[in-house]
Amino acid sequence: MISEFIKKQRISQNLSIQQLSLLSGVSASYISRIESGKRNPSPQILEKLSEPLGIPHFKLLQIADLLDSGDFEYVDLESILLNKKCVVNGTELSKAQKNKCIDFIKQL
Repeated sequence: MISEFIKKQRISQNLSIQQLSLLSGVSASYISRIESGKRNPSPQILEKLSEPLGIPHFKLLQIADLLDSGDFEYVDLESILLNKKCVVNGTELSKAQKNKCIDFIKQL
């Protein structure tokens, strides 16, 4: 259930509801209602919560049953860049180059 997952992730990130609210731009009262199961978050709210919670947006959509994972194939580019050997034009990317790629992707 998305409400339990969001609360668990918030706690694992050592964030209070107020801190998550400040980082995401979602009101603390709305987050509290989501976590208590009184509100179902929209895809837009999940997008706002995804980065502070450290969870890809599409993953939150899947958990909330707002995305059928069988219909689309997604790749977590950040995870690949951080955890896999990446080669461009025969040259392996350095950690700094990977971080620049991640920064660029986050701006899209």
